[in-house]
Amino acid sequence: IAFIFIFPRLVFAEGASLFLSPAQGSFTVGNTFDLFIMLNTGGVSVNTVEVDLKFPHDKIQIVNPAAGPSIVQIWAANPTFSNQEGRAYFVGGIPSPGIKTSEGVITAITFRVVGTGAGSIEFLGRTRVYGNDGSGKNILIQSSLGKTKEEVEELLAQMSHKVEVNRDKIRRLPIVKSGSAAEP
Repeated sequence: IAFIFIFPRLVFAEGASLFLSPAQGSFTVGNTFDLFIMLNTGGVSVNTVEVDLKFPHDKIQIVNPAAGPSIVQIWAANPTFSNQEGRAYFVGGIPSPGIKTSEGVITAITFRVVGTGAGSIEFLGRTRVYGNDGSGKNILIQSSLGKTKEEVEELLAQMSHKVEVNRDKIRRLPIVKSGSAAEP
């Protein structure tokens, strides 16, 4: 076993979520594996998904950025990738009335393992999910995914520590009412 991933389901939208499947895996250098980008609309009709992924280019490389069947019917931005930068990007759409699904395959990315060790795949800031309501509103509210178990635990520990440290720095601010001086 040369390369290990753990993919927690951590990207949520208002009623919708994006996740990777498989949720975890161990892979050998030289072998390939398919990673499915999945959509659960949570009962909301969705018509566009924009995905910006970062992966550890020293450990895995994309062989095929769009393998197999997909719920996407229109590629507004065909899947592109850079193995030098460890990035993949695409925008896909589903014509009106959109789609409601609990496990819709957006795409499958075929990776080849090129290095050893643990790694993470994450959705970057341009990742979005749009509802089919005509508002053009990005309903994605969280965008982290694909951290190893150790990285997630470390992040949670850091967040807990910051809360405790900052709790000592909280001070009461004066309340200001329109047309009056500040009250203590």
